[in-house]
Amino acid sequence: MKRFRDERGSIVSVLILLTIPVFVWAILITLDHSSAIGSSDINLQQAVTQGVRAGTMCVNKTSQAYNEPLVEADTAHMIFRQILARNLGLDSITLEPLERSGIKAVPEYTFIVYNGLDNPYGVIPAIKYSNYDQDGTLIEYNGFPQDFAIYTDDIVLGSSDLTTTLDSPGCVAVVKVTVPNIGPGETETVRWAAAKIFNK
Repeated sequence: MKRFRDERGSIVSVLILLTIPVFVWAILITLDHSSAIGSSDINLQQAVTQGVRAGTMCVNKTSQAYNEPLVEADTAHMIFRQILARNLGLDSITLEPLERSGIKAVPEYTFIVYNGLDNPYGVIPAIKYSNYDQDGTLIEYNGFPQDFAIYTDDIVLGSSDLTTTLDSPGCVAVVKVTVPNIGPGETETVRWAAAKIFNK
């Protein structure tokens, strides 16, 4: 009887020793996955925020000289793309992920430059760009303040569950990226930002 107990104790000990590495591996994978997702969220939010702010700073020189600063749309869009590329490890022209990038595919984005009114400076009143439409499409403009409804794959005039308001010329963007998981599969992350010109 004593001998049987010793053998059974050995089996239990072996099973415990075999399951410990599995538990440790599961904990490490969970922590590593959370860290990777958190890191990609922080990098993406920073990239979108910096890109929108930099785009908003692309003020038309003539409008600035007359103390009515308006955003130069094409320049703002170009700068926004450059900031995204630099911060997320993307090709500066195609936005294809480079080897060091943690992103799996070209980001999907919508970028709006909203100046709100007709003007004598030749500045576009309102235009929407995207990764599918880099030339931009003119959109409706109704002065200020203007609400923008933010969705995971678009921005439209109006309000929704997630709305931002511009009360002066500025830019609004939403970006969606696909990040590979540590294990199988991938995760989509969406971040948005808005910035406006403060004119004293």
